[in-house]
Amino acid sequence: SYGDRDLRAVALITEANGQSDLLFPTYRMQIAFADSTVSAAAAATELGGLVSRVFSLQALDSNGAEVRSFVTRVLVKLPYEGSNSNRNEVKVITSSNGVDWTAVDGDDIAMLVPRSDEAGAENEGYVAFWTDHFSDYAVIDTTLGASTPPTIDSADGQASSSGGGAGLGLLLLSAMALLRRRREH
Repeated sequence: SYGDRDLRAVALITEANGQSDLLFPTYRMQIAFADSTVSAAAAATELGGLVSRVFSLQALDSNGAEVRSFVTRVLVKLPYEGSNSNRNEVKVITSSNGVDWTAVDGDDIAMLVPRSDEAGAENEGYVAFWTDHFSDYAVIDTTLGASTPPTIDSADGQASSSGGGAGLGLLLLSAMALLRRRREH
């Protein structure tokens, strides 16, 4: 296996413009599961019940310094384990300190695709949203109460991934959107 399925499902895609063309090729992107304290804080929020694991996103510049915000936006795709397709009820939450959580603006959610186990229509769910900063993120369902954070299945309790792959993520995201449109018509 090549790492955790949920980590492999995360995609980071930058807007195509002069700023991102200059800066992002020099950044190293890191994706990890948030530690148990941060995950517990996300699960305990009164914003809703977790329907994803809690992810910690980080960008490092060419000198290894953390980059917390960007001059352009990044499209982030996170796995979503729920079946609710109502954009008013499924939210992405974020925290810069692992304690205080707020919902990402609903207008910044680009796509919501619920998980489906229906025969012939199996689908891994995901939420794609725009952001101009990296921090801790999770997907919640406001119709559910506080929950127990999902567990990490790695030997040391912490899993992470870094590097590129956004091109493949963009290709997959585009193909999924086209297939979804064809099914609807």
